[in-house]
Amino acid sequence: MSLQVNNVLTTFVTNCYSLWTNWNGGGAPGPHVQTREGRVRNAIVAMSSFMFTPRVVFAAIPDWGGFSWASWTLTLNNKYTNKNDIKYGKFVEYCSTIYHETRHAEQFYRVAQGLALGRLKYPDTSDRQVVQSLGGAGLSVRQKIGLFGGGGGVQSSQLLPTATLLSEWLDIPATAAQHAHNTRANFDVFTALPKPAWFQRSTILLEVEDWMRATYKKTFGEMDAFAQNEDDGADAIRDNVYRMYRNLPEEHDAHSIEDLVDAALKIRIGHAGSENQRRTNVGLFGA
Repeated sequence: MSLQVNNVLTTFVTNCYSLWTNWNGGGAPGPHVQTREGRVRNAIVAMSSFMFTPRVVFAAIPDWGGFSWASWTLTLNNKYTNKNDIKYGKFVEYCSTIYHETRHAEQFYRVAQGLALGRLKYPDTSDRQVVQSLGGAGLSVRQKIGLFGGGGGVQSSQLLPTATLLSEWLDIPATAAQHAHNTRANFDVFTALPKPAWFQRSTILLEVEDWMRATYKKTFGEMDAFAQNEDDGADAIRDNVYRMYRNLPEEHDAHSIEDLVDAALKIRIGHAGSENQRRTNVGLFGA
């Protein structure tokens, strides 16, 4: 399972369509904010059952939403779930943003799985650092290799990181790292899936390696809102910064999936060309 698999994406789109058709309780009186947010949470849980599901928070933030790997939290702008009269286009973008940000969680999760299984090698981490980090007070490096590598003849490059090391390396919560460590065998299942057309590398494994390298570089992985704001062309510097951000491997992937959700949800809801119409237009959208 993965967010790039068609049936996972289709199920999410179906859940969003159901949310849209019942946005105002299907005509029932009373506030519906908590119900909407509960259904969003349920949709996220349903599509991320194969990984450690992010904690979902609704808050007053300047952006549509964002994923924090350090706290494993998906924060969504509550301005949209608070609106009875949300615009059709805004609703679609909100849903596609949710998928985009949850994909970032999957990216970190896949990197953790790949490291735990030994399919990936963490950048700039020497074999000696790995061995020394594995613990075993009073043991020599050779003894540590034997203890954690399965025998004295095993080379240090074959040692696999513990969940604790995964948490430290990737700056993710111990619970997320442990979950990925426990399910590390599923990394091979993931890399055996059909390769998405938008991947820029020849295999899924190589694509995940690019995610790891990009997110490892904190100067890229923690770009602020300035870099993420697409310009209208009037400011060439800002526009170039955005293009650099947009072309990062993990962003190229997440935006590509976001575009698929956007297109599929518009087809499911219908009413082409009605993006500026509000949900309260019952003549167009029903109760």
